[in-house]
Amino acid sequence: MRRMKGGSSANFDEARNMSYTNLAAMAEGFESHSRILPTTARAHSSDLQQSEAEYAKAMEYINSGLKLDQNSPFEAVSYYQKGADAVSRALESAPPGELSDKMQYTLNMVEGRVRDITRDVMGRSITDSQSTVSTPDDGSEVDATTSRPSPALTKRAKQAFNLFDTSKPDSFPRELRVSMRQLQGVFEELYGHFGFQEESVRNQQEHLMMLLANALAQDETEGLSKLHRHFFANYTNWANNLKVNPQTAADGAGRVTDLALFLLIWGEAANLRHVPECLCFLFHQMRKDHRERKRAQGPPVYKPAGWFLSRVIAPLYRVMRVEMNKKTAAGKPAGHTRKCNYDDFNEFFWSNECLQYTYHVTDDGAAAGMKPLSSSSAAAVLETFGSYGAEKRELAAMPVMKRYVERRSWLAPMRSFWRIHAFLLQMLHVMLCFVFCKERNGNVVDGRLLQALLGVSVTHAALSTVQELLRVYILYGMLHTHMFYLVSVVVRLMYKAGMACAIGYFYLAMVDSDPLYARVNVPPSLWLKGVWADHLPLCTVVIAYAVPATLSAATQALPMLSTWVRTRSGPLKLFTDLVEPLNRLYVGKKVHVPCSEKISYDFFWLSLLIVKFVFSYAFQLEPLGEPTRHIWAKDLSDSYLALFLSGKWPNVVVLFVRWAPMVLMYLLDVQIYYMLWVAFYGTMMGWSLHIGEVPNFSVLRERLITASEHFNRKLLSAETPIICVSEPPHAVPCAAATPTPAPTAPTKTSELQESLLAQAAGPEVRNESLRYFSDAWNAVIGDLRAADLLSNHEQHVLKFNSWAGLGFSRCTYLPTFCTAGKLAEAFHFVRSVGEQARHQAFKKRGALERQMQSAIVANTPMREAVVEFFELSRWLLKTLLGVRHDELLLKISAEALRSLSNGKLLDILVPANLHKLSSSVTALAKEVMNASLETAADGKQTLSAETNVSVVTDKLRAVVDDLKSVLSRTASQMASDIEALKFTMGGFFWDEGYAREQLERLLLQTQGRDKLRGLVLLCSTAQLDSQPTHVEVNRRLTWFVGSLFMDMPRAPPVRKAKSWSTLTPFCAEDLLYSARELAAKNEDGVSVLYFLKTVHPDEWQNFLQRVNVRDEAKLFQDRDLLVELRLWASFRGQTLARTVDGMMHNERALRLQAQWEGLAGDALENLVRQKFSYVVSCQLYGAMKRSREQKAADTDFLLQRFPNLRVAYVDKTAHIDRAKGLDGSSALREQVRYYSVLIKGAFHGAEEAVQQVYRVQLPGDIMLGEGKPENQNHAMIFTRGEALQTVDMNQCGYLEEALKFRNLMQEFSQHPGSTIIGFREHIFTGQLSSLASYMALQEGCFVTLTQRVLWDPLRVRLHYGHPDVFDKLFCLTNGGISKASRGINLSEDVYAGFNHVLRGGIIPYIEYVQVGKGRDVGMQQVYKFEAKLASGNAEQCLSRDVYRIGQRLDFTRLFSFYYSGPGFYFNNAATVFAMFLFLYVTLFMHILQLDSHLAVADLLNAQWTLQLGLLLTVPILCFMAVEYGLYSALKQMVQINLSGSLLFFMFHMGTKAYYFDSTLKYGGAKYRPTGRGFVMRHEEFAELFRFYASSHLHNGFELLWGLIVLNTLGQWEHGIASYWRTTWSIWAVMASWLFAPFWFNPLAFDQKKMAEDMHSWWRWMERKDSTALSSWESWWLEEHSYLQTSAWPKKLFILLPAVRYALAFVGVLSALSKEKLQVGFLEELPHFGLLLAILLAITTLVMVLPRTLRDRPVALRSISTLIITLLLVGVPATLARLTLFHAFHYAIAAGYLFAALIRVPFACGPVEELPEIVRAFVMLTCKAYDYLTGGLLIGLSLALSATQFMKHAQNRALLSDTFNQGVEYNRLSRLLIS
Repeated sequence: MRRMKGGSSANFDEARNMSYTNLAAMAEGFESHSRILPTTARAHSSDLQQSEAEYAKAMEYINSGLKLDQNSPFEAVSYYQKGADAVSRALESAPPGELSDKMQYTLNMVEGRVRDITRDVMGRSITDSQSTVSTPDDGSEVDATTSRPSPALTKRAKQAFNLFDTSKPDSFPRELRVSMRQLQGVFEELYGHFGFQEESVRNQQEHLMMLLANALAQDETEGLSKLHRHFFANYTNWANNLKVNPQTAADGAGRVTDLALFLLIWGEAANLRHVPECLCFLFHQMRKDHRERKRAQGPPVYKPAGWFLSRVIAPLYRVMRVEMNKKTAAGKPAGHTRKCNYDDFNEFFWSNECLQYTYHVTDDGAAAGMKPLSSSSAAAVLETFGSYGAEKRELAAMPVMKRYVERRSWLAPMRSFWRIHAFLLQMLHVMLCFVFCKERNGNVVDGRLLQALLGVSVTHAALSTVQELLRVYILYGMLHTHMFYLVSVVVRLMYKAGMACAIGYFYLAMVDSDPLYARVNVPPSLWLKGVWADHLPLCTVVIAYAVPATLSAATQALPMLSTWVRTRSGPLKLFTDLVEPLNRLYVGKKVHVPCSEKISYDFFWLSLLIVKFVFSYAFQLEPLGEPTRHIWAKDLSDSYLALFLSGKWPNVVVLFVRWAPMVLMYLLDVQIYYMLWVAFYGTMMGWSLHIGEVPNFSVLRERLITASEHFNRKLLSAETPIICVSEPPHAVPCAAATPTPAPTAPTKTSELQESLLAQAAGPEVRNESLRYFSDAWNAVIGDLRAADLLSNHEQHVLKFNSWAGLGFSRCTYLPTFCTAGKLAEAFHFVRSVGEQARHQAFKKRGALERQMQSAIVANTPMREAVVEFFELSRWLLKTLLGVRHDELLLKISAEALRSLSNGKLLDILVPANLHKLSSSVTALAKEVMNASLETAADGKQTLSAETNVSVVTDKLRAVVDDLKSVLSRTASQMASDIEALKFTMGGFFWDEGYAREQLERLLLQTQGRDKLRGLVLLCSTAQLDSQPTHVEVNRRLTWFVGSLFMDMPRAPPVRKAKSWSTLTPFCAEDLLYSARELAAKNEDGVSVLYFLKTVHPDEWQNFLQRVNVRDEAKLFQDRDLLVELRLWASFRGQTLARTVDGMMHNERALRLQAQWEGLAGDALENLVRQKFSYVVSCQLYGAMKRSREQKAADTDFLLQRFPNLRVAYVDKTAHIDRAKGLDGSSALREQVRYYSVLIKGAFHGAEEAVQQVYRVQLPGDIMLGEGKPENQNHAMIFTRGEALQTVDMNQCGYLEEALKFRNLMQEFSQHPGSTIIGFREHIFTGQLSSLASYMALQEGCFVTLTQRVLWDPLRVRLHYGHPDVFDKLFCLTNGGISKASRGINLSEDVYAGFNHVLRGGIIPYIEYVQVGKGRDVGMQQVYKFEAKLASGNAEQCLSRDVYRIGQRLDFTRLFSFYYSGPGFYFNNAATVFAMFLFLYVTLFMHILQLDSHLAVADLLNAQWTLQLGLLLTVPILCFMAVEYGLYSALKQMVQINLSGSLLFFMFHMGTKAYYFDSTLKYGGAKYRPTGRGFVMRHEEFAELFRFYASSHLHNGFELLWGLIVLNTLGQWEHGIASYWRTTWSIWAVMASWLFAPFWFNPLAFDQKKMAEDMHSWWRWMERKDSTALSSWESWWLEEHSYLQTSAWPKKLFILLPAVRYALAFVGVLSALSKEKLQVGFLEELPHFGLLLAILLAITTLVMVLPRTLRDRPVALRSISTLIITLLLVGVPATLARLTLFHAFHYAIAAGYLFAALIRVPFACGPVEELPEIVRAFVMLTCKAYDYLTGGLLIGLSLALSATQFMKHAQNRALLSDTFNQGVEYNRLSRLLIS
C-alpha cells in the first residue's frame, strides 16, 4: 500500500499513528486483495452505478475527515461516521467481487481510525448502551404527550413480515383471521400507553395472533379462556402468595389485553426474562396502571416509543449488570457468595416488599432529565433520568442482597441430602446393635438388644444437631440480613442440641447404671417396665423428641400431607414457617405425586434397601464383629501409640483403621445397587414397551403389513379420508366348487379373479389400507436416498410402487424387498401341488387346487407378487402388441380366468415351465429398457435409430413360446390362440414400423421404464439381495417400524394439532465445511474428505452416483457440485447444516400430513407455518457478517435453502458522540447499542437476499450469565407456538420421526401438568472409532434405559439437555428454558428441570420418537466433556435448587433424585477418596505397625472395581439387550471390552472425581468447548501430559508408589497371593489412569512419533514462556492458580494431604529398620538425612553455585572445594551400609517428605507471592517430579513401540467400529500412517 503524498502536518508523526497513515493511503489509492465469497451472501441487490456513486460520496466524507484529523479530531470523527454509513449503504448493494472487497476494506480502515481517535483523545472507550434506547424514526417529541403516536406497524405501507403478511389476510386460515379481528386496536393502545418499541409490538402481535389461532383451532369456544388460564397460572399463584388481587380480566376483550400486555413486557424484558416473578410484578403494576388510566378523567397521556425499555427495563438491567459482573481485588470474577445472581434478584419479588416500589423511574409526565442525544447514523436515544418519585421508591433502588449462600464445601451436598446420609448412619447403628448383641445361636430379642437399639435415639438427635450446624455454616453469610432465618436457625439449633444433650445424658446414665451385659436374656416386657420405672426422664425426653420426628416421618410417607400444610394459612402455617423457613418460599410447595405413583417407587427402593442392608450386615459388618472384640480387649500399652494416647485410645485408633474403609464403602455402595436395579427395571420395562420389537430387517419384512395397520390407527388423524385401516379378507377364486361360465365383465366375488381380468381392476381397488403408509414410507426412502445412505438400486428395491393405468388392481404394490423371491416360491409351490395332483382323481385334484389358491391368498407377499407379475406382464404384452392383437389377448385372458374360477388351473398348466416364463419376461423387459429415445429438432422424443427392434421381437417371441409351453395339452385352444399371436397379419412380429411405433409408445409412457424396472426387480431379486447394506438404513427403518407397535396417542388433525417451534443456539461452531477445510491435510497427510471417504465408502459411491460424477476432480471445479460436496461432508459431521436439515423435516412431515387431509396450495403452506417454525440463534452472525466471514455466507445459504428458516442474532452498533467531561472540557463518548435481530431468506427482484424482519433493541449486552442460555433467551421472543423444542447444533432429525411429532405433542394432554416432554436420542457418532463407540453406548444407555426408569417408576426424570419439548407458555412465565447465572448454572439445561419440579411441573419421557445426536469422538474431547459435566454437577450441589429439592421431595423419591444425579458424582468422588483411604490405611497398618489383618479386603476390592468403571458396563449390556437382542449385546460387549472399554470407563471415573472434588473445593468451573470435530491426528506427549497430569497421572503415580511400598515393606503372612487379592483393583485403576491416555492416542506406539514427542516434551519442560502450551513453568502456575485464596477451608484442603505424606515418610523409614517405630525411625533418620544432604550438596555444586557465584570465582572455588571434601568423607560412609533396596526406598521416602513440605507454602498463598528461595524450592521439586513421571511414561511408550505388534494392535482396537463396517485393515492403517 502506498503512503500518502503531500502535506502531512509537521506535528503529526505518521510512524507513531499507523491508522491515520493507512487510512490516508487508502483514500488516495487502493490495492485490492482477493476474497472468495459465495454469490448467495448478498444482502440486497441494486444498480452498480448507484453503489459506486454512494462509495464516491463516502470517500468525500473520509477525505474531509482526513483534513481535520490532526487538529480537530472531534469534527473528523463526525465525517468518518458519515463516510462509514455511506460505505455501509454502498456495500449492501455492491455485487461480490473486487468492488465489494474494496468497500469492506475501506470500512474496516475507517472503523479502526475512529477507535484510535477515541482511545487517544479519551484514554479509553466509554460504553453507555445501557442508558440509551431508540426513539421514533419520525423525530417526534421525546417527552410524554397527549397526542396518540402512530406506530410504524399501522403507518407504513410495506414492511417485512415474518411468517404471515398481515396486509393480505384473505389467504389466512379461518382461525388466523378470527384472531386478527380480536387483536384489532389492542397492541396500538398498549404501544401508546407504555411506549413499547415498534418492532417489538409487531413481533408480539404476530406471536399472539398465532397463539390465539392455534388455541381456537383446538377449542373454538373455550380456546381463549384456556390460553389465558394457562398463561397466567404463575401470575395468579404469585398474586395469591402475596395476598393481592390479580389484575387479570374475566371478559374476552380484557383477556386479550392481558395476553398482549404480558407478551409486550416479556418481549422487551431481555435478561429480566430469567427473573419470572419480576415479570409478574411488572404486569401487575402496569395492568393496574392501564386500568386506572382508562378510568381517569381528561385526555390520555401517551409515551414515546422506547419509554418502556428506558424507564422500566434498563434501570433494572443496570443494577443486575453491576452486581453480576463484580470483580475481586485481583480483577477476577467474584465468587458465588460475594455477588448476587438472577435467582437472588428474582426472590426479592417473592415478598410483599416489592409492592412498595414503582415499576419505572421518574414519571412526572414531563421530559425532565430526558435529553435527546444527537446521532447521524442511528436512531436517536433517550438518556436517563431525573429524580426519584416521592411516593414510592423506584424499583432500581431495590435492596441487592444474597438470599441464598452457595458456599463451596463438601459439606454443601451433605447438607442438601442429609436425610439420606443420616438414614444410612442410623441403619448402621441398628445393624451394629445386632452385630454386637448376637449370641452363638443368633440374635435374640432381649433387654440388651432393646437397650442398644434405644441408643439410636441419641444418634438421631445428634445427627439432627449436626444438620443444624451445617445449616449455620452454609448460611451464616446471609443470616444478618434475614432475621426470620436467624430466629428459625437459633430456635431449631437450641431445640435439637438441647434434646440431643438431654437424651445422650440420660441414656449414658442408664447404660452406666444398667450395663448392656446385665440385660442379657432379659425379656422385653420386663425390660420395658424397668426402664419406665427407673429411667422415667429418659423415656419422657425420648417421647417428647419422637413426636415431632414421627410427624416429620409421616410427611415423608405421605407427601401430600406436607403439601397441604405448606399451602394452608393460619397458626399452623405460621408455626411451620418458623420451624422450617423453606415453607415461606414461593416455589417447592407442590412437588408431591399421587399415591398410586408413589407406591411404585416406594417398592423400588424398599426392595433395593432390603437387599443392601442384608448384604451389608452379612458381608461387611458381621465379619468385623469378632476382630473388633479382639482388638478392643488387646493390650496396646507397649505400642508407640501409648506414648501419645492413654487408656483405650490406642485401641480406638486401631479400630478406626480397621473400620474406616468399610464404613465409608457402606455409605457409598447404595450407588452400586441403584445402578443394578435401574438396569433390571429398564430392561423389563423396555421389553414391555415393545422396544426392540423389530430387531432386524428380516423381522421388518415380516411385520411391514401389520405395521401399516398401526400406522393407520396412530399416525393418521380422523380427518384423513382412509377407506380401511386394514385389508378385508381376500376371497379364494375357486372357493365355489361349481363351475362358472366365462365372465364377460369384471365381478367382485374374487380378488384374484379381478386381478386377472383383462379389463381394469373393477370398482374395488385393493391395498387401500397401504395408501398413506406407502406415501410415508416412500418419503422416508427418498430421504435416505437424498442422504446417500442408499443407492439408486436400493431405493427402487425399498419403495412401494403405484402403477397407473387400466389393468392394475392395487392402489399401491408392495416393495420389492417384501416380494423378493416370493414369485419363485409361488411357482415352486404350484409345481409341487401340480405334481401331487397329476395322478389324483377329479375331486381330489379340485381340493388340491382350492388348497393351493387358499395358501397363495393367505400369504400376502406371495399373493401380491403373483398379482403384480401377472398385471405387469399383461401390461407389457398388451402395450407391445397393441390394438392389432387385442382380440386374441382378450380371448386368452377370458379362458384363463374361466379355468381359475372353475378350479381347473392345474388342468391347463405345466407348472414346471413357470420359471422359464418368468425368465423370458425378465429378458424381454431388460431388452426394452435398453432401448433409448432421442430428441428431435422440434423437441419431440422418438425411438433412437440405433435401436434394433428385431432383438425385442425375438425376446417377445420367446415370451409367447414360453407362455405356450406353460399350457398343457388339455388347453389346446388357448395354445392355438397364443400361437396365433405370432402370425397376426400386420402385427408386431410382421410389421417392423408398427413394432417400432409400439416400442416407442411404451417408452414414452409416464411410468413405462419404472414398470419395466419393477417387473425386472420382482422377477430377479433374491431375498438376500433385497436388504439394504448400510447399517444406518437398517437401524432407522427397523426402529421406525418397531416404534409403530408402541403405545402412543392418536395424532390429531393438523389443523387441531399443537403448534411448536424449534430453537437451536449457535455460536461459532462448525456450520458448513468449506472446500479448504475438506481438502486441508493434517500433519499425517490425512484430509477431512479423505477420512470421510474412507470411513463412509458406500455413502461416497452413492453420492457420486446421485450427482452423476465419475471424475472426482470435477467436484471442485463445478460450483454446484462443490456445494453438494460440502453438504455431503457436513451432513457426516456435527455441523449446524446437518441440524437444520434434520429439523426442517418437521415442516416436510406436516406438509405431507396436511396433504393427506385434503389441503393444498396456499392453505397448506399457511397451515404448516402456523404449526411449525424454526429459529436458529446465531449469536455472532452480525460480527461475522461485518467481517465477511465464510460462516455468515453459509448462514445466508441456509436461509435461502430453507425459506421458513429464521436466524436470530445480536447486533452491536457503535456511534461516537461529543459530550462534556467532568471538568467541562469536550470529550468523545462511544454509544454502543445492542439489538435482537431476526432475519429470513428472501428475493430482491430475481436475486437472493437476506431480509431483516424485526430489530428489537436491548438494554445492553446480553452476556451477563452463561453464553448458551443467554443466547437462547434473546431468541425466544421470535419463536412461535405453544411448545418449544430445543435442539443443539450437534443433533439431527429424521423424516420418519417427524411424522410422529403430532403424537408427541399430544403427550401434553395425555399427562396433565406436563411442562417438558422428553424423548430418546440415537448417538450417530458411534461408528467413527472405538472411543466414539464407548461414548455412544454410555450416552445411549443414559438417554434411553436410565431415563426410562427415572420417569417410571421413579418420577424424577428432569431435563438433561436437548431435544426435549417444553411447554413454552409455562416456560415463558416461569423463567425460561434454562437458567443462566454464570458459574453456578454451568450445566444450564438441568436447571430447567429443577425449576419445573419446584414449580409443580411434570416431566414425562416417551420412547416412540427419537432424534440423532453427536458425541465427542476423541480422548481430549471426551475428557473436556466429562470435566464439564463433573464441574457442573459440583456447582449443582452448591445451588439453591438442589438444596430445596432435597428438602421438599419425600424420602424415597429423594433417594431417586440423589442417586440419579448429584449422588452419582458425589459417590464417585467419594469412592476415589475411599480407595486412597484404603490404600493408605492398609499401608499404615503394615509400615506403622498397626493391626495387619484384613479379612474384608477382597470384598472392598470388588466394590471399588464395580464403582470405578466396571459397573457402567451392566446398564450398557442391558441397553443393548433391549435394543438389539441378548446375543448381539453379548457379542458387542466382548468386542468393546477387548478394545479397551474398561480402561476408558475407569479413566473417566477419575476425571469425574477430580473435577467434582476440585470444583467443590476451589471452584474453576467453566464451559469447555470440545470442538466436536473428527479426530485424525496424533497428540504429542507434552499435550497429553498437560491435559492429564493433575487429574490422572500424578494420582496414578501416587497409587503406584503406595502399592510398591506395600509390596516391598508389607508383611503378608499368607504370601504374595494375599497381596494381590488385596490390591488387584487398585492396580487396575492405577494402570487405567496412567496408560489410557496413550492407548487412546493414535500412533502412540510409533517409534518415529515417540522420538519426536520426547524431544518436544523436553523442550516444553525447559522453555521459559508465558503460555502453558509452550512452557512447563507457565502451565504449572496455571494449574496451581487455585492457591490464590484467603479462605481458611480451602487452605485446610490444601494442607491436609501433607498429613498422609508425612505419615508415609515416617512409616517407610521405620519399616526399613524392622524395629519398633519409635526406635526404627530414629535409627534410620540420620542415614536418610546424610544421603539427602549428599544429594543436595551435589545439586548445589552442579546447578546452584555456578549460577549464583559466577561473578565471584574465588568464593565459588572455595565453597566448591569444601563441598567436595565433605562429599569425599560422607559418600563412602554412606555407601558402606547403603543397598539398592535401601536407596530405592529412601528415594520414595524423600518423595513423600518433599510432597508434605511443599504443601505448607501452598497453603500460605499464591506461589508468585512466596519468598524467592521458597518459590524456587517448590518449583524445582515439582519440576523434578514431573521429569521423573514424564520420563517413566515416555520410556514405557518407547519400550512398547520397539515392536510393531503394539502399534498394529492399537490401530485395530481404536478403529474396530470402522472395521465392522467392512473397511479393510490395511487401508485404514495407511490412513493413519501415511
